[in-house]
Amino acid sequence: MLCVKKAQLSAERTVCRQLVRRAYFKKGLIDSEDDSVALMAYYHPHKSLTCYAEEEGRMVATISGVFSERMGDVPLDQHYPDAMEALRQKFGRLCEVGLFADVRKVPRFQDLFQLISLLVANLLEQEVYGVAMGVHPNAVGFYERFFGCTQIGERKAYSSLNDAEVVLLACDFRSFDLLPTRFQYQVELFRAQMAPYPLPVLSN
Repeated sequence: MLCVKKAQLSAERTVCRQLVRRAYFKKGLIDSEDDSVALMAYYHPHKSLTCYAEEEGRMVATISGVFSERMGDVPLDQHYPDAMEALRQKFGRLCEVGLFADVRKVPRFQDLFQLISLLVANLLEQEVYGVAMGVHPNAVGFYERFFGCTQIGERKAYSSLNDAEVVLLACDFRSFDLLPTRFQYQVELFRAQMAPYPLPVLSN
């Protein structure tokens, strides 16, 4: 059974970063599993959030968010400065979602949905309603359809990841009418079975 959790210990975050390096190396985003990922420098424990998934006691997937209130706080500021500053003006406090990794041979959509749902629930608990993320152009449709994201930036080369192509997406939880419908099932599942701490109940 898959279990999703919020990383609260330094050791948990260390394993999550190891998963990211392994996954990024396999995708050709870094040249060696031992390479440091420049993006990780932004994810300080006191201003970021990391969630992970365990399967049979082994960590298999992770995703993180880093909070931003000013220019230079997050990696995407380097590539989309104007768009990111506009999002900060709109939301006040913004979260850039990144460092996603799934090291299984066949990742499952349902597991990704659970992992992102837990991240979203924690963001809402902290009253963070604006999210930015850089994704591969081929993944834009997926995030638009299932998570209500909107493309707000053109395709660019991500210099920190071997010039991989990236597109900027944003999500406004305040105007996403389907958010309670899409996420309440997952949040209630976490509350009943998985989360070792209380999560917010989403309602209309």
